[in-house]
Amino acid sequence: MVGLLLSTARRDLDDLGLGVEAHPVDGHLIALVDANWRVVGQAPGAGEALTVEGTVVLGVEKTAEAESSWCGDGDC
Repeated sequence: MVGLLLSTARRDLDDLGLGVEAHPVDGHLIALVDANWRVVGQAPGAGEALTVEGTVVLGVEKTAEAESSWCGDGDC
């Protein structure tokens, strides 16, 4: 999933019946709009076995375009 927009990764994982948790790794508290975030890490990693819960945890960063278009979070 690394490199995909969160919206695409979530759709693909949902289609497989897997749960998804997105965690910002860039200092933001939450990822509100999936299309504004890019996946930069995942657990389990590619090729690794899933846990019984079947949830994939994605580390995400806000895209540069989204970051520069809105300053309501005070970090621009």
